[in-house]
Amino acid sequence: MSSTRLSFSSLLDLLRFAAALVVLFFHCRYSIFPGYEAVIIFFVLSGYLISSTVYTLIANNRWSWKEYLIKRMTRLYVVLIPALFLSLFAALLIKGFAHIPFDFKNSLNMKSFLGCLLFLQKTRINANCFALNDPLWSLSFEFWYYMLFPCLLLVYYSNSAVKKFVYGCLSLLMLFLVGKTIALYFIIWLIGFLLFLLRKTSIQSKLVRRVFLAVTFLSALFFMEFNYLTLHTQNVPADDLRRFLIDSGVAFSVAGFLLFAKSQLPDKERTGKDTLWKKLSGFSYTLYLTHYPLMILLFYTTDYILKQMAGVVPALHTVTSLLFFFAIPFVLICCAWLVSRVTEAKTSLIRSSLSSCLSGPRKLKNPILGSCKSDER
Repeated sequence: MSSTRLSFSSLLDLLRFAAALVVLFFHCRYSIFPGYEAVIIFFVLSGYLISSTVYTLIANNRWSWKEYLIKRMTRLYVVLIPALFLSLFAALLIKGFAHIPFDFKNSLNMKSFLGCLLFLQKTRINANCFALNDPLWSLSFEFWYYMLFPCLLLVYYSNSAVKKFVYGCLSLLMLFLVGKTIALYFIIWLIGFLLFLLRKTSIQSKLVRRVFLAVTFLSALFFMEFNYLTLHTQNVPADDLRRFLIDSGVAFSVAGFLLFAKSQLPDKERTGKDTLWKKLSGFSYTLYLTHYPLMILLFYTTDYILKQMAGVVPALHTVTSLLFFFAIPFVLICCAWLVSRVTEAKTSLIRSSLSSCLSGPRKLKNPILGSCKSDER
């Protein structure tokens, strides 16, 4: 098998970056891109990757809440906290422009800031996305799924009736707190877990595999565009059953495509080196969280400057839309990459440091005295 062949791991990286890119283009007024539906792809990918790790650890009796929470919280907060302050900075600058179509009254306050830090968007508490950074809404979905899934598994795998009861109560409490929409879309996240359970499914016929790949891929595209054209144009609310059913169609199609892609592709690259897709997906989370406030700031800054110059060269004002449609998306990607160098790229380092701090000094046995001494290195 050729070492240059796309691996399944690279395919996941490619989809993650592509989904973030679709969201960016959608917000940059490329209305042909189904931005909301791209988030459904995130849910499926997250469900597959996170559930596989959680299930393996719990099933093999190697589960640790401390290690799990350190990994999940560092992953979320290393980018989220800088993104919140970036959103604040952008919002304060935007407020200085006249005639902006934004009302910061309900989003630029401590309640919204803390609500986003505690992942309370779209829950029963319904915190607003801070400083109008709309993409923050999906983080609350992800966070509560991270908490719910292990609790539900531990209801089954715990060897104590008391623990089963406690985890069952915690699961019910979280399902009540998150409300109908987040609870309903947990089913879509679990489609990723279903993909993990069926990962060893194989079809011998190459023709059937290729047909299935084509059908599922085209189905995903169809459902995404159908969702956008029929539901978004009609302003159907997110908790509407019609939207959920079509989003489920997107999720099942993506999962089906991945299932049969996995049967044909090697798991990882043979070279052991990071691929282009790995490097691009390495800042997809930063791109997702930072593009929206920066996009609004860049647009209104550019628009303001060109309006001031319009008195000298009137035709210059028409450049605004051209910049917005072509140059600004590229600038946003570059800015996200730069921010990721000091945030997302440092996740492993911060995670390791935090684990060391919480674990305390290790005890090393003294081979001469037979006692233990602290290792403070």
